[in-house]
This record gives sequence, structure tokens and C-alpha cells, in this order.
Amino acid sequence: MSMDRQHLRLLIVDDSDNDASLLERMLAQEGYDLTWERVDTVESLRRALRKSERDIIVSQCRLRRFSAYKVLEAATELTLDIPLIVVSETVDEMDVVALVKAGAVDFVKKDNLSLLASTVKREIRLAARRQEEKVAERQQQLLRLDDVEQANADARKISDENAVITEIGRVVTSTLNFDEICEQVASLVRSIVPYDRFSLGVLEDDGEHLKLQYVIGTPVKGFDVGTVFANQQSFSGNARRAGKGRIIDQMDSDTNSLLSRFQEPFYEAGLQYGMAIPLISNGNLIGSIVYRSPDPEAFHQHELELAERVAALLAGALAAERLYRQVQRESSENEALAAIGRVMGSALDVKTIYDIAFDELKKLIPADRVTATLLMPDGLHMKINYISGVGIPGRTVGHIFLVENEHWKVINSRTGQLDEGHGPGPWLRGTRKWQRLRLPCQNVESARDR
Repeated sequence: MSMDRQHLRLLIVDDSDNDASLLERMLAQEGYDLTWERVDTVESLRRALRKSERDIIVSQCRLRRFSAYKVLEAATELTLDIPLIVVSETVDEMDVVALVKAGAVDFVKKDNLSLLASTVKREIRLAARRQEEKVAERQQQLLRLDDVEQANADARKISDENAVITEIGRVVTSTLNFDEICEQVASLVRSIVPYDRFSLGVLEDDGEHLKLQYVIGTPVKGFDVGTVFANQQSFSGNARRAGKGRIIDQMDSDTNSLLSRFQEPFYEAGLQYGMAIPLISNGNLIGSIVYRSPDPEAFHQHELELAERVAALLAGALAAERLYRQVQRESSENEALAAIGRVMGSALDVKTIYDIAFDELKKLIPADRVTATLLMPDGLHMKINYISGVGIPGRTVGHIFLVENEHWKVINSRTGQLDEGHGPGPWLRGTRKWQRLRLPCQNVESARDR
């Protein structure tokens, strides 16, 4: 077969073998390589259409047993898009109009079969174009279907995420126990923000350090619950300055920087990627949340936005817990002060007053040692009048000593003084760090080891 000959799958509907052979020879001469079959009944027509594909059908207008109308009906019933060219010895305008309306593509007289080849060529080209258009439309339908399915999937995902956020909102308003809130939130948020480690740090009173209050997931050496670290050296500090969350996606280029050194334990644990989100209440930083993962694809802008929504809820819960504790503390303080006031107004002896009053005072100020000292009439010496708590050699009730510079500061300023550091004398030897609070009229000391 010549490379330039076009293959044509032809079905001829005709009563005459001679007429069918004539059509075959004529089309072959026009350059077609034919595969063809002749049928002359409806049953043989249906069998032929079912068993193999056809490029074109050439049918007599009227046969002894059926007509071109039946050919069109059969093709329609089988949902086949095959061009039908009708051949007839005579032209009946009524037949032509009716057949074209029914689906025939052209009408050719037998005495002018030279037109058949050009008609076949045209219809083959048009059929190919229709097929291309159908394929293109099907592809567009599939694309639209994919778009709809993707849109539905996105909608379901957003709905699921909103349901989780709503449940987190319910959790944070159901209790004032912040540790319990963290445990439930960490479990819920994992379904929308996948992580290997979740940690929450609370800002210390000095405003410069964070203390890890809750940690779940991959352990990191030196970063457990209770660990305190400088806020500025962490990613949380950077997020605080930006006022929003930050995605952690690479090591600091300066390996000597505080931030880079801070990250080393996390990198050693395989947690190279993460997100840091500040906890902000009323415009003030009160803590931060950090999500970490070994997966570089774990966190993107969408996950960051979800984490920021969760952080906003947790910030409110943390602020509420702090307020609740403050109210409780103030209530306890007021009760203790009222009790001290009642004791001071009683007719009990001085030692009993001291015992009861300082027991109440310790509820407000957790001290290991409380002393009351009185300034002597000479204005240069002080006398220990009462001691409660840890005993110190040489510092007992009745001991008199020269007024020290620290005492003069309290006496002259009429305000309290807080000292903090390592023990200045042998009586504090063995303590790592101490705090001492001196108040006017009474002197309160704490050598608490901490």
C-alpha cells in the first residue's frame, strides 16, 4: 500500500453486487485503500455496524427490503456518528429534503458518481473535525469535572478546618485549666496542622524570657517543660517583632549567631522546619507557640494562617487564666491582710501577734526566714525582736548589731528594698542564690535556695 493512500472503511447498502463493485473501484481510483462490505437488509446492516467501525456509509435511496431512512434509524439507535451519502438514479426533491433533515449529509445521482469521491473526502474531513471537537469537549468536561471535584474537596477541607477551629474555641472557653486546654488543643490542631513537635512558651514577668509550659512530640535536649530561655534568641522573638507568625525554613546563615546556636538542638533532633506564632493579648506578647517538623513541605502559608487562628484563641485562654489567677491571688492577699489586721488589733501578747501575723504574711510572701528587728534608741544599733523559719548562727532573738547600709536605705527611704545575689557572709554559705526583701518597720529576709 502506498504511503499516500488513505485507508477508508466503507459500508455499502445496495441490492446489487455490480453497483457496489463499481463504487469500490471508483473510490480506489481516487486514491483510497478500501475495507468494505455490502449489506441489503436491516439485520445485516445492524450486524455490520456493531462488529466494526465505519468511516462512511453509501446507501441506495430505496431498496427492495428497506430504504436509506432505515439506515439513518439504525445508526441513530446505535448512537453512531457516521456520515451517510445517499445514491439514487432519480432525484425526488421531497426525498432529498426529508433525508437531509433526517441526517443524510449529501445526495448523489448514479449518473454523476464523479461527485462521490469529492463528497466522501469532504465528509471524512468534517467527520474527523467533529471527532476532534468531541474529544476536545470531553476533555473540557473532564477538566470542569476535575475543577468541580477539586472545588468540592477544597470546600470540604475548609469546612473540616473550620469545624476544628470551632471545637478549639469551645475547648478554650470550657475551662480555666490552661494545661488541660493545651493538651486538648494540641490533639485537635494536629488534624489540620501536621507537626512532630508542638510547644507553648509563656512570657516571664521580666518580659525577656520564655518558659516552656507545654510540650508534646519529638523530645529536644535542653527544651523540656519548665525550660526558661531568652526570648530574643529564639524564633519566637523574631515573630514577636514582626507581630505575626513566621515559617522556619532554613538554618541561619551565620552559624555564630544567637539564633543559629539556639536552633542547633532542634536540628540535631531532625526538626529543621517549623512555624513560630506569638501569643498576643491586648497588643502585648504573653507567650508563643512553635510547631516543628522534619518535612520541608509540612508548613506553608495556609498552615501558618490556621496556626495564627489557633494562637489567637489560646492567647485569649492564657490571658483569661492569668486574670483568674490574679483575682484569686488578690483575694487571698486581701484575706491574709485582713487577718493580720485583726491580729494587730487584738489584745494578744506580742509574740503571739508575731506568730499569727507572720504565718499570714508567708501566704503572701513565700519566705524561708522572717525576722522583725527594732531600731535601738541610740539610732545606731538594731535588735532582732522575732524570728520565724530557718535558723542562722549568731542571728538569734535578742541579738544586737550595728545598722548596716542596707538597713539605712530602708530607714531613710521609708520604702522596701529587694536584694538578690549570692550570700555575702558565712551564714549564707551553701545557698546558690538568695533573695532578701527589707521593709520599713519590719525586716523580712528570705534565703530561699532556688
